[in-house]
Order: sequence, then structure tokens, then C-alpha cells
Amino acid sequence: PFTVLTAEFMHESNTFSRFRTDLHQFQVDALFYGDDAIRARRNANTELAGFMDLAESVGWNVIHAISAHAVPGGRVTKAAYDHIAGVILEAARSHKGRLDGVLLGLHGSMVPDFCDDGEGCLLGLLRADIGADIPIAVTLDLHAMVSEDMVRHAQIFVSYKTYPHVDMREIGAHAARILDRAMKREIAPRTVRAHVPM
Repeated sequence: PFTVLTAEFMHESNTFSRFRTDLHQFQVDALFYGDDAIRARRNANTELAGFMDLAESVGWNVIHAISAHAVPGGRVTKAAYDHIAGVILEAARSHKGRLDGVLLGLHGSMVPDFCDDGEGCLLGLLRADIGADIPIAVTLDLHAMVSEDMVRHAQIFVSYKTYPHVDMREIGAHAARILDRAMKREIAPRTVRAHVPM
């Protein structure tokens, strides 16, 4: 069976706010580790539930690192970002050589206080740790700001289709299905980014 690293790290950042989103703000909303995250979010309308729906149906071995979500607010502090990203990266490093794929629930609009592209930064660090060959699939919010770094470091992106957002679980399963086909080498997906001048 395939071994897949999963994680959720979501924040919609407002760069106009003078307040910062620290680790406490994630703890207030959702900050769960490993199996505790699966227990808390498995039966809800979450990306992780969709990941697990597919994983259980096809027999993946899932290594879930963390589920972190904070309500929209100011830039994410470096300390909070480093902690949450660090849990994901440590899980990738400690299982290096065993992983067949990575499946991430992101948002696409996270801005930490040290760069403008939280998701691109995370995916770059992750790619550096796991190498070029392991497919990475990502779920995104509808208004994600998809950067060059994001599409450089991950092959698969699936966004919500509904507004209000009621299809998180469905989208998680959709991304997982594409990743499963990529790991089986039935397909070789990639994302192309076209930046229009507006």
C-alpha cells in the first residue's frame, strides 16, 4: 500500500491588519496533531475527512502530521508558522524513503510576517526535503493566490467549487483520487499557471 503524508495548514491573511495571528489563534480555532487531528476532523466537512475517505477505500498508510486553522486575521507570526510548518517538515524528514505522496489542505492566501507567500514557502521547504519525484497534491480556497513557487513545487491543485464553501470533504477526496492515480503512474499531472495582467 502507498504511504501518504497528510496535513492541514490554513489561514486567510489580511495584510492590512496591524494585529498578528499567533499560535494561540490557531489553538483557539483548530490545532490538532497526528491521530488526535484525525479523531477531531474525520467525520466533519473537512479536507482531512475527504483525504481519509479515499485513503481508507484504497488502503493507504496515512501519516497525518497536523491540522491547523485560524480565523482570518493579520499576518501569521514567524513563530507560529515555524512551529506548524516544522511539524509537517519533521514528519516528512522522519519518514523519508517511505513516502509515496503528500496531500495538503492549504488555503492559498496565507501571508506570514517574513514573506508574502506562505504556501509557496512551505511547498519549497517540503520539496527540498522529499526530493523531486514524490507527487504533492494540494487543496485550496476559491480565492487562493496561486504563486509561481506553489506550482513549481507541487503537481496537483484542487480548489473548492462552492460558495459558501460546503464541499471541503468532497474536494479533499477529489485531490486524493488524483494523487492516488499519480502514485500508480496512471497519470503524470502538472499545474500550469497563467498570470493575466490585472
